[in-house]
Amino acid sequence: PLTRPPATLSPLARGEGSVQSPSVSVALFFALYCLEAGLFFTVVPWTRIWTMNPLLHNSLALGLWADNPFVRGFISGFGVIHLLIGVKDIIRISRERRSSPEQE
Repeated sequence: PLTRPPATLSPLARGEGSVQSPSVSVALFFALYCLEAGLFFTVVPWTRIWTMNPLLHNSLALGLWADNPFVRGFISGFGVIHLLIGVKDIIRISRERRSSPEQE
């Protein structure tokens, strides 16, 4: 086959250079997702978007349930947990990047 020994691979193919590994990209996208979802779930239950949503107020029982402050607080708590996970992952990624030896 057309394989070369590892010593003759380019620096990018050996993992050296400026291209980040896929695991860092996945971790970063997950952290950004958690931050975005956390902000959404923390804020939206207390806005008009939630109050005037026809999907939540399609039936009387679902509307009463969605307007309950305890349910809104639970959804906001779910958002705060997402925010904490996102911040923790950003800090972890930042520390890993600072502690890894710089590659040129």
